[in-house]
Amino acid sequence: MKNLKSIFILFICLLVGALFRRVINFPIPDVVYGMLVLFLLLVFKIVKVDQVDDFSDKLLENLAFLFLPLGVSLMSQLDVLGENILPILVACLISCFITMGVTAKVVELVQKYRRGK
Repeated sequence: MKNLKSIFILFICLLVGALFRRVINFPIPDVVYGMLVLFLLLVFKIVKVDQVDDFSDKLLENLAFLFLPLGVSLMSQLDVLGENILPILVACLISCFITMGVTAKVVELVQKYRRGK
């Protein structure tokens, strides 16, 4: 019964995320909006972690399996990837450094906040 409740909560978050995507119409995947909804529900303690942890753990255990369709579709597009390898690598490197920089700043801010308490 607990797994069913976990599945229901996660699917409702995905549904609300999909609705937000239609309303906001910003190029962010529905799943990301759904994760933001779940995050807000957890932060405001509307949903408790133990209500979704069982099914979330099961999803994480099977994460590699969930990426199989993506890997197959990438393999079928190798010619397109090969033609655009340089721009793809540049975009990956730039986004990697931006992510590392933003992460470092967030960690720095969190550490300053914790020291101030």
